[in-house]
Amino acid sequence: MKKGVIARPWTDAEHRRMLKMKAEGHKWPAIGAALGRTEYAVAARYREHASDGGISRNVRKAQSEAFIARQAIYDLPPRSLTAEFFGDPLPGRSALDRRNAKPESRSISLAEHA
Repeated sequence: MKKGVIARPWTDAEHRRMLKMKAEGHKWPAIGAALGRTEYAVAARYREHASDGGISRNVRKAQSEAFIARQAIYDLPPRSLTAEFFGDPLPGRSALDRRNAKPESRSISLAEHA
């Protein structure tokens, strides 16, 4: 969008008309002209809001991933008041826990076998 240009908010009537015209097989330039918008604005609106209740796939995916991550934190055992207050890391998330969780790596020295 050009600097200084303010996009007009979409009304429900415009959105429904855009969906109807697209279902009838109209092209983006014709839909844009009928609605007084650019073909790019109409196409972007369709991509973002047309399918699955008006929420784009990317937004739905981000919301579901955030929900799963948040639910995993809620499922952990409760932390003490001081741990909450001072921001102690969750169990298994501290640097010490991570270091202790790594399997031991064994190195082989070729000097011993020569």
